[in-house]
Amino acid sequence: MRRREFCLMALSLAALTGCGFHRRGVVELPFKRLFTTVDEDSKFGAQLRRLIRAASGVTFVDSPEAAEATLEMPASRRSRHVISLNTKGEAREYELTQTMVFRITGKGGREFMPATTFQSSRNMTYNDAEHISRGNEEARLYDEMAEDILTRLINTMGALK
Repeated sequence: MRRREFCLMALSLAALTGCGFHRRGVVELPFKRLFTTVDEDSKFGAQLRRLIRAASGVTFVDSPEAAEATLEMPASRRSRHVISLNTKGEAREYELTQTMVFRITGKGGREFMPATTFQSSRNMTYNDAEHISRGNEEARLYDEMAEDILTRLINTMGALK
């Protein structure tokens, strides 16, 4: 029995290694101290700081003067569009979209990343019988989209020189 378990474990490790899985590494950025205009008391602002710190080791500072770069979010927008109707002409499915624009500038007007738009969308079905839970589902989907956008922002930041 032990030999069988060992073989299964060895086979699992070999499959995991062969699939290209690897632990996400640290992103090297051209700055170590970052100031952001995104409110740190908001859920999104706290998540932004946590993910950037974890991915890059950057330290967030309290003033632009103490920072080597400034991360701004000049625009953020959510939208909801009807994409299908039921036989009564009522909305049956929505497309939720979150759009965020980020820009990173350095001292002296140096532009590390020009204003870059990140967008994420999800579809949400609507059922009158589940009206109460729709708000919770919509909030969860917007949270997922924000996390998706943050992941793409960090990947883009990793390509900065």
